[in-house]
Amino acid sequence: MTLFVAGATPRSARARADVERMCHRFLEPGQWRIEVVDVLARPDLAKANDVLVVPAVVWRNAVHRKVIGDFSDIERLASALAIPMR
Repeated sequence: MTLFVAGATPRSARARADVERMCHRFLEPGQWRIEVVDVLARPDLAKANDVLVVPAVVWRNAVHRKVIGDFSDIERLASALAIPMR
């Protein structure tokens, strides 16, 4: 899964913490890893993934899913990414 953020801001850190919390809760160990992309440093990767708004998370599993915005509701985030709740 790829998390797109803009710089080392509190909002970026919160987005990463929320995505990690969701992964720990709903995915098995070894089933996931998070690549963090700072769009200020790598705008090419944002463009290649059609990311215009951050934070954004892209999950490429069986289905390609993209979610943007506030990730604090991890159940809603998991649902949007089609991750089964356990």
